[in-house]
Amino acid sequence: MKIKGAIILGGYVNALAVARGFVDHGLEAILVNNKKFQPANFSRKTTFIKSPAISETKDFLDFLNKLPKKYKNKSYWLIPTCDLGVELLSRNKNDFQKDYLVFADDLEKIELIEEKDKIFGSIKNIANIPNYKVYKQDLAGLKDFKFPVIIKSRLPHAHDLKKIKIVAQTYTEAQKELQNLPISLRQEGVIVQQYLAGLKQLSFSCFARNGEIIRFFMSEKVRSRPAEYGSFTIIKSIYSPELYKIAQEILSKISYSGVCEVEFLFDSKSNKFIFLEINPRFWMQNGLAKKIGVDLIEPLINPNALKQNSENSYKIGVKWVHFYSDLAQAISEIKKKTFSLSDYLVGLKGEKMEAAFSWSDPIPFLIETGQALTALMKGKL
Repeated sequence: MKIKGAIILGGYVNALAVARGFVDHGLEAILVNNKKFQPANFSRKTTFIKSPAISETKDFLDFLNKLPKKYKNKSYWLIPTCDLGVELLSRNKNDFQKDYLVFADDLEKIELIEEKDKIFGSIKNIANIPNYKVYKQDLAGLKDFKFPVIIKSRLPHAHDLKKIKIVAQTYTEAQKELQNLPISLRQEGVIVQQYLAGLKQLSFSCFARNGEIIRFFMSEKVRSRPAEYGSFTIIKSIYSPELYKIAQEILSKISYSGVCEVEFLFDSKSNKFIFLEINPRFWMQNGLAKKIGVDLIEPLINPNALKQNSENSYKIGVKWVHFYSDLAQAISEIKKKTFSLSDYLVGLKGEKMEAAFSWSDPIPFLIETGQALTALMKGKL
């Protein structure tokens, strides 16, 4: 069956990049989400269909099942752009495969990847991992943990609660933060992980098939929001054969299929890569791929797409910038006097692309501009 396009679950900049990628191949891109004013919804290259919230699982599943027949017959990909979407499609993969091509790996692999203690345990013999423990109601042993620590959800894909990332400097602070978490989070278990500040944050991003890397690129964090451990606001393309090797070993170990972003820290003193997590979906910065010469969409529409050379085969030193998010973080840091205007400008130097802006498709960026101005007026930028 000839592929006609993709039904993309989401409307943020990661969904926008995926949509533009399909349209560049002469295919359709349909955005489905429950928020009318998402940037991708206004792309002239896409069709927007309002849906129930993805957290309203039954209603959202009914919505997908009731989409027009023209989107079925296994001629459209169903593509998630958030953890909850990955879990939803993976859990219902057998049902959806009757009508769609489902871009989510099998549930067993997704649960392995997303349950932090499982993935750490699975790859500990092939990759460095941070010191960690899982805590539920019993906080015994927390006192002996090396501080500071970062507190994170163990199962971010299993619920619609916002991912938590809390840095605690002392045992008392960590105990208080854990006790204040929602009961549902404490019952399922929370990861308390060694907080390794000041190390380089790197990503290995790829399309893999049964653990074999077909397309890839690597990047390094320039800035994030919040500054130390938040979502990246600027990244820069890099290349490291050592990073390729360790990422290949991890993906081969779990025999992963699909796109993903594998996150690492790099300790230059010990020359070690420290594995953090895998995002088994199109991540926020995936638009950089096309800019530097990597086509992540082609393997979805051509099963015979050539494998990318494992040596450096894309442009190095190009930046991806999420302008308003980065600006908001810069303003916050300048106010605290931990950052300067010159620091901000240095981060923007060099060849770059903006997450939402395109001369041929400008409205998504204008929507983001309107949202930023509204947030500024409300003092929330």
